[in-house]
Amino acid sequence: METKEVRELILRIDEEFHVFERPKIIYPENNSRNPSNEELLIQKDFQDLDRKNMTYQQASMMIIDHTLICDQAVLYFLPTLAKAALEQDGDTFMFGRRLEELNLNKLSEKQVLLISQLIKAAEELEEAIEED
Repeated sequence: METKEVRELILRIDEEFHVFERPKIIYPENNSRNPSNEELLIQKDFQDLDRKNMTYQQASMMIIDHTLICDQAVLYFLPTLAKAALEQDGDTFMFGRRLEELNLNKLSEKQVLLISQLIKAAEELEEAIEED
């Protein structure tokens, strides 16, 4: 995917996913156990963060710690995470894998299509990186 196409995709993501609110709990909730120390640290790091003020380093950390981030938080931060992964040489492999794990049931048809396009863009970028 060309740089211009990636930028346009990120703009469409921003337009479609701005409706998601920041969740109160950043880590995936599990009522059968107490949160782990890692989950509590994730909560502390990201609970007051606004998607517009998220730095590249914070986005990269969230992508790396993707298994500790709930779907609602991924969707809320998605435009910034996509930009970090696709435009700023973030971890496209982990980003793509996390997108594949999203529960898409509550998303609109357009949002699901954009997620699919993001996954494809992440895979293409990962392949290009591997070829170099």
